[in-house]
Amino acid sequence: MRTSSTQAVAGADRLKTQDEWTDIPIFKTKALPKLPKSFTFSNARFLARSHHSQVHIVDVTDQGNTFATIVKVFSKELKDRFLDETKAYRYLQHYNVTSQGVVPKFYGSIASLDKKKLLALLPDSAPEDGSIKFPASAIVIEYLEGGEKPSQDNMTRELTEEALRGLRLVHNAHVWHGDPELRNILIFPESGRAVWIDFSNAEVNVELWEVIRERDIVRSRLYRRVVCPAEAAF
Repeated sequence: MRTSSTQAVAGADRLKTQDEWTDIPIFKTKALPKLPKSFTFSNARFLARSHHSQVHIVDVTDQGNTFATIVKVFSKELKDRFLDETKAYRYLQHYNVTSQGVVPKFYGSIASLDKKKLLALLPDSAPEDGSIKFPASAIVIEYLEGGEKPSQDNMTRELTEEALRGLRLVHNAHVWHGDPELRNILIFPESGRAVWIDFSNAEVNVELWEVIRERDIVRSRLYRRVVCPAEAAF
């Protein structure tokens, strides 16, 4: 039996059963929003570089309001990673996960960037070391200020369960994260929020046993390494 997006959100406290675990073709999901033409970019600053992308914080002004965003730039040879991440966000949006606060909001993507367009997107921050091959691609998502990586100093059982709840929402949207390391979780101890980031390794419509295994790996890593490592030693 196939469930609706509303049912998926309502059932966030449990993982879908085998009977509910039916592949959802991408053509049956809603298309991602296009990057608004009203967006103007400024004050770009480099944040990080991974094996898959370069990450920048960039201010966006839209209709008089200015806010910070994350711009992830993928070099030409890493176009598949761009496609994996946008596909994951398409499913996450279709199942309303992007509105639940457990993944960043998705503002839009740019499938093809030449050097001129990249300079316009990343004023004063575009890489000049030849590390980006063209045509590049990029996504623009929510910047989450104040997020912390899980550690023994900031993690609690409550935050751990919130991270696992968020992962259930991701899985119920038929998205397998693919890189469930602690570096890909941002936590906000004061509000009790946990957010999953970096879906460039994600896959959709995998087997149910694969998401169960991913969930169990995350649970083990959070509890054994962070929340109660002393107990795990016995």
